[in-house]
Amino acid sequence: MYKLFVFDLDGTLVDSLGIIARTFNSVLRRYGLPSIQKEHFNYFAGDGPAVLVRRAIEYLKSEGRIQPGEEEFVFQGVYPDYLETYDQLKDDLTKPYAGIEKVLCKLKEENRMIAICTNKRKMAAENLVESVFSAEFDYISALEDGISRKPEPDMLNVVMEKLGVSKEEVLYFGDTNTDMKTGKNAAVDTVGVTWGFREREELEAFQPQAIIDHPKEILNFLDK
Repeated sequence: MYKLFVFDLDGTLVDSLGIIARTFNSVLRRYGLPSIQKEHFNYFAGDGPAVLVRRAIEYLKSEGRIQPGEEEFVFQGVYPDYLETYDQLKDDLTKPYAGIEKVLCKLKEENRMIAICTNKRKMAAENLVESVFSAEFDYISALEDGISRKPEPDMLNVVMEKLGVSKEEVLYFGDTNTDMKTGKNAAVDTVGVTWGFREREELEAFQPQAIIDHPKEILNFLDK
């Protein structure tokens, strides 16, 4: 049976797209650049803040808002400004997806461990979890110095090592191709969720053990 249920954070446990878009667009305005519609951040997010910023800059270049050759100059200004603004901005938008909190509590009642594996920075991840969840996570593995971001398996391996479980006892849930790759690279059973940032087709391409459409389906794996 699965002893440890590991979850991606943004797009799997919480809907954070609103705060990401609002924060990033506030930074763009300081640089005289146009705002980007929220739905585009579905594809920018998922691989850490640096990748998000670079993807957004590439999008603005494709729209003719940034000239070719200016990307690195813009990145060097926008990226640290985005990090600082994200840390300081009051997050009154991010919420757990409907049903998630109940599922997490049920997993704990059934004596399963729960953990997070996210490309969000460590402090930002811990602050977010503390502010929106009542369920107690057994471990939060996030982006910090000396550890490679997903889809490398490092963060997931850290979770397993810290909690003393084997690969066969782990089930990992995520909403993007990055998560599907992470599960495969760590050689653990992986489930795609469709309520997050990406489409079912993206998840299907990596042939996870299952794809689910509602958080309550997580509990179907308690007996497997």
